[in-house]
Amino acid sequence: MAKWVRLLSRPTGASSQWHVLAIDNEFAVANALCGERLPSAVEVAPDKDRTEREGRCPKCETGLAAKESEALTGVAPRSL
Repeated sequence: MAKWVRLLSRPTGASSQWHVLAIDNEFAVANALCGERLPSAVEVAPDKDRTEREGRCPKCETGLAAKESEALTGVAPRSL
């Protein structure tokens, strides 16, 4: 199951979108599936509904869907 995260402390005007955590290692700099760097403490979404209500990163959603499809079918999506 994917972990949806967002920066805990965001500068004024910064996006509050939720991102899929690309690595699950507390001692490394975290990166989102979309490539956005998450350089400070992150908030982990307590439930899927909250991320849907508050806004998800579209690139992370697309990447997650591709990974889930690949896991289910065992076939990686083809590049165009």
